[in-house]
Amino acid sequence: KLKILRNHGHPHRDDCTEFSLNSRLDGLQAEILRIKLRDVGSVTHRRRRNAALYQSLLAECPQVTCPQDGPGSISVFHTFVNQCEQRDRLRDHLTRKGIGTAVHYPVPIHLMKAGKKLGFRKGDFPETERLAKRILSLPIHQDLSEKEIRTVSLEILRFYRHPFPA
Repeated sequence: KLKILRNHGHPHRDDCTEFSLNSRLDGLQAEILRIKLRDVGSVTHRRRRNAALYQSLLAECPQVTCPQDGPGSISVFHTFVNQCEQRDRLRDHLTRKGIGTAVHYPVPIHLMKAGKKLGFRKGDFPETERLAKRILSLPIHQDLSEKEIRTVSLEILRFYRHPFPA
């Protein structure tokens, strides 16, 4: 039970059995984080640059909606969660091309065991449920090269049979 509670109440990646905390940071990890924080500005800049390139390359593809900064917010793009038509087919295509993706999170929290305790049912949050079927996270880490982002974008555009921008 403690292993589940220390990880947001998740017994595995795509389920939550009860609401809890993230308490996985030990002293060694804290020291590593203290050192890594020195580079947080550079890392954020590189992730934002990568996001901007994806946004530019996929801007004319109506089947994909890239994340954008909201009013008064500046994203660090820890993840790059897009809304995609035919999400599962696109994900299979990218996997066949050796491109890793993820779905953060495939089951809305109100449909997980922990959320069910609140009394909500399927259909209570239709927009959340709709988006859970469309979201796809693309690689975004700070060390991606422009060539790698162009390759991912090209494969997405190929899947939708959309021309690659000049």
